[in-house]
Amino acid sequence: MLSEEAKKKYLEDHGVRCPYCGSDNIDAQDADFLDDMMYQKVECLNCQKEWTDHYKLVDIGESEEDDPQLPESICQDGSIAK
Repeated sequence: MLSEEAKKKYLEDHGVRCPYCGSDNIDAQDADFLDDMMYQKVECLNCQKEWTDHYKLVDIGESEEDDPQLPESICQDGSIAK
């Protein structure tokens, strides 16, 4: 079971490293939606631990080009720039 400290660090790191071993070799499955929440199963390919990321819709922009809140790290196709 993950400690609250490990969960906090995972969230602060934006979910890019395994909360168990710290590896960045993680793989996420397609997301499932339920009401205003999105759930995504994630697996670490290093230690084989699995967990579920929880996402909540918090805002909406009119378009990607005009949305000042769209982080620069998110590409126009929805992928995250590294």
